[in-house]
Amino acid sequence: MVKGDKIMEAIGMIDEELIAEAKKPSKRYFGTKKVFALVAAILILMLISVTSAALGWFDDKIININVINEFFDKNEGIDSYILEFDVEIHEDAKENIENYYFPMLFVNEEYNASANSYSGYFYWENTEKKQIFTFSQHSAITFDEYRHSFGEKMKVSKEKFIFCGEEIKCIIFTPEEKENGSIKQIYWSDGYSVFKITAFNCSDEFIEKAMESLEIVEDFSDYGKFKENRYH
Repeated sequence: MVKGDKIMEAIGMIDEELIAEAKKPSKRYFGTKKVFALVAAILILMLISVTSAALGWFDDKIININVINEFFDKNEGIDSYILEFDVEIHEDAKENIENYYFPMLFVNEEYNASANSYSGYFYWENTEKKQIFTFSQHSAITFDEYRHSFGEKMKVSKEKFIFCGEEIKCIIFTPEEKENGSIKQIYWSDGYSVFKITAFNCSDEFIEKAMESLEIVEDFSDYGKFKENRYH
């Protein structure tokens, strides 16, 4: 059996360089498959972050939408509604729109589009399929109320539209005397603008494709008419 002083003597004989080497962290080597998996994961995260920044509506700032039935004129057959918006507006938001979005899905088709300093508007219609798709963008500061009228009595329901995992406010107007023909209006905000889609006879998949195609355009007049008046 080795006595205590012999043990201490043995320890003292250990080379200091060996002790220093033992303190160094051991190197870990990744296999080729692990390296490729790591790179792929990083690229996916980068793609998600870039897409989120480009689209701009993953963090919906609309707190609530109150639907108010203003009146139904039986003589004229007009059913009118007022929608009131509660939006969380960024402190640096401005009254004038700086970045306009445009649905590139329809860029090679016939459409109408116009814009001014406070709002932009896009309208597309497929007469064969009886589809209508409109997209509008409004300054979040000036857009606190919206009026919509129909030529017949409507039923109103509030639902949630899921886009890229985000819950977006959705209002559906359905004619009381018809089984089909619902009109879906989808609203969301990035805190600077309020975006609105009105879709008639359009599937959710079609609406999502149109939303995914939205891009900021440098000059809106390249895609429609730009007017310097507040309303159009």
